[in-house]
Amino acid sequence: MGLRLIVRAVPGGDPPLDAGQLALLGRLRRELPESIRMATEVPLPIAGDRRAWDAMLRVPDDGVAVEAETRIRDVQALERRCSLKQRDGNVHRLILLVAKTRSNRALLELHREDLRARFPLDTRRMLAVLREGQLPAQSGIVVLERYDPPVSSGEERESIKARLGWPADPAELRRIRRLWQRHSIAEDRRDIDGLIATLAPECVYEIVGSGLRWERHDGARAFYAELFAAFPDNRFSLTDIVIGPQGVFEAVVLEATHEGAFAGLAPTGRRIRLELAILFPWDRTAGLFTGEQIFIDRTALGGSDDRSTGA
Repeated sequence: MGLRLIVRAVPGGDPPLDAGQLALLGRLRRELPESIRMATEVPLPIAGDRRAWDAMLRVPDDGVAVEAETRIRDVQALERRCSLKQRDGNVHRLILLVAKTRSNRALLELHREDLRARFPLDTRRMLAVLREGQLPAQSGIVVLERYDPPVSSGEERESIKARLGWPADPAELRRIRRLWQRHSIAEDRRDIDGLIATLAPECVYEIVGSGLRWERHDGARAFYAELFAAFPDNRFSLTDIVIGPQGVFEAVVLEATHEGAFAGLAPTGRRIRLELAILFPWDRTAGLFTGEQIFIDRTALGGSDDRSTGA
């Protein structure tokens, strides 16, 4: 009996989003009103196709794809890849989100007119439409800094000086402690609604030093959904805590199995043990936390079993 070898070429999968792409998408997210929802790493609707859009922006009955490029190396290859994904994903509009670097700007300036047919709209027009809560009617290019401009040292010193001057009122400290207890209980129960109830509307979750941020209540929900999916058996052990008029600062140990993507890192399937420090800034007016600043060694997530690192 004769045998024939049949080989069929299929598109390869896209690599997981890296920290730079996540930071760039985070900058775009901060330009959007709450009426526009962003989902990241959205698979193409083809069985067996491992490619995914870096993000999708959605409003009721409409959506537009986003590809995030931190460094453009080959303009023609980039355009070809986008064209194939649009064709196969049946997506008619695409935002090419590009990090504002010297090399990217030089390449775009050189090739902008070559890309005009596929991406007719430029940054200013695209952002104007998005900020109005609408999706652009055509594809376009958006160029953004990956990270927010840093606060000047003078502004930062003034802010710290003001916060240091907040009085340590015993009644307010009790309110802060009770809110932190409610937050901790909700986290232990995987109660996202309960967690959101402890947060101010303009809250920000940030992994310090990575450029990764999740903003407002929608962002906080996305953060916790990703966290609980990535570490379904997580257990936090408190090792130290300080409560003051500025908020709560805690040291914890996280022990869990890394079963899902988190903060742009692919799952390892390994048991992890991480030491973290977390700041919960206090909003004196709202009587709620303004989010979390999380200090963590992200590289430790790729380490071996029972690896312990300092945050």
